[in-house]
Amino acid sequence: MPGHDPYRPPQDVTIFAATPPPGQVRRVRVSVALLLLLAGSAHAAWLGEVFAHGWAGLTWLTYVHWAVPVAILGMIAWLLWMAALPRRLAVPYTITLSAFAVIGCLSYQFALSAFFATGSLGIPLVTNTPWDFARLAILPLLLLTAPTFFALVHWFTGRPTLRWAGLGTGLFVLSPLLGLLVMTLATPFDDLIHVIKSGAAIPGFILALGLPCMFPLAPTPTNKAARVGRLSR
Repeated sequence: MPGHDPYRPPQDVTIFAATPPPGQVRRVRVSVALLLLLAGSAHAAWLGEVFAHGWAGLTWLTYVHWAVPVAILGMIAWLLWMAALPRRLAVPYTITLSAFAVIGCLSYQFALSAFFATGSLGIPLVTNTPWDFARLAILPLLLLTAPTFFALVHWFTGRPTLRWAGLGTGLFVLSPLLGLLVMTLATPFDDLIHVIKSGAAIPGFILALGLPCMFPLAPTPTNKAARVGRLSR
């Protein structure tokens, strides 16, 4: 073929189809900054409430922590910003996330109350009463929260991918241990109860749930189908 360079790909071939546009990269950077701000603010608000009500004992289990619903509203707003869904999907997406948050808050409140009911810390090795079984509820909650959340987000947005959801789930489950490490290095406390009381795991929880929901950055057929076709039929 005259004038055709065999080493040059045809012009209609998109070599970098997986590269996100510059505008989307900027949006991701802003989203990361907002997520970090949310994680830090939520932790500070939780810690402020604990100190305001009194640090001693298990007082922190006896009142509503308003930092939690405020952080949840911030997280939902962030997810809507990140997804940029059309209104017909944004409304059911918001309702679904809100329902998940309410169920999650009630479940964790019950699980933590049961876990610390006797004032001690630890999983009972021998379960003799229904209350002992209730104390075990915190374990499946930790294991199931992130996968359920990611499944709901993926249904509406096509994100995160399975790999990122797995990484986020691992980080979510490990957040209390990472908080324990920080507490051990930076404070006189080195036990899990103070990790929960101080909210040291909150930034890890928020980042674990939020960061995977950014990927993949580039539009894919799955993303497009989820965003413009799902629930519109």
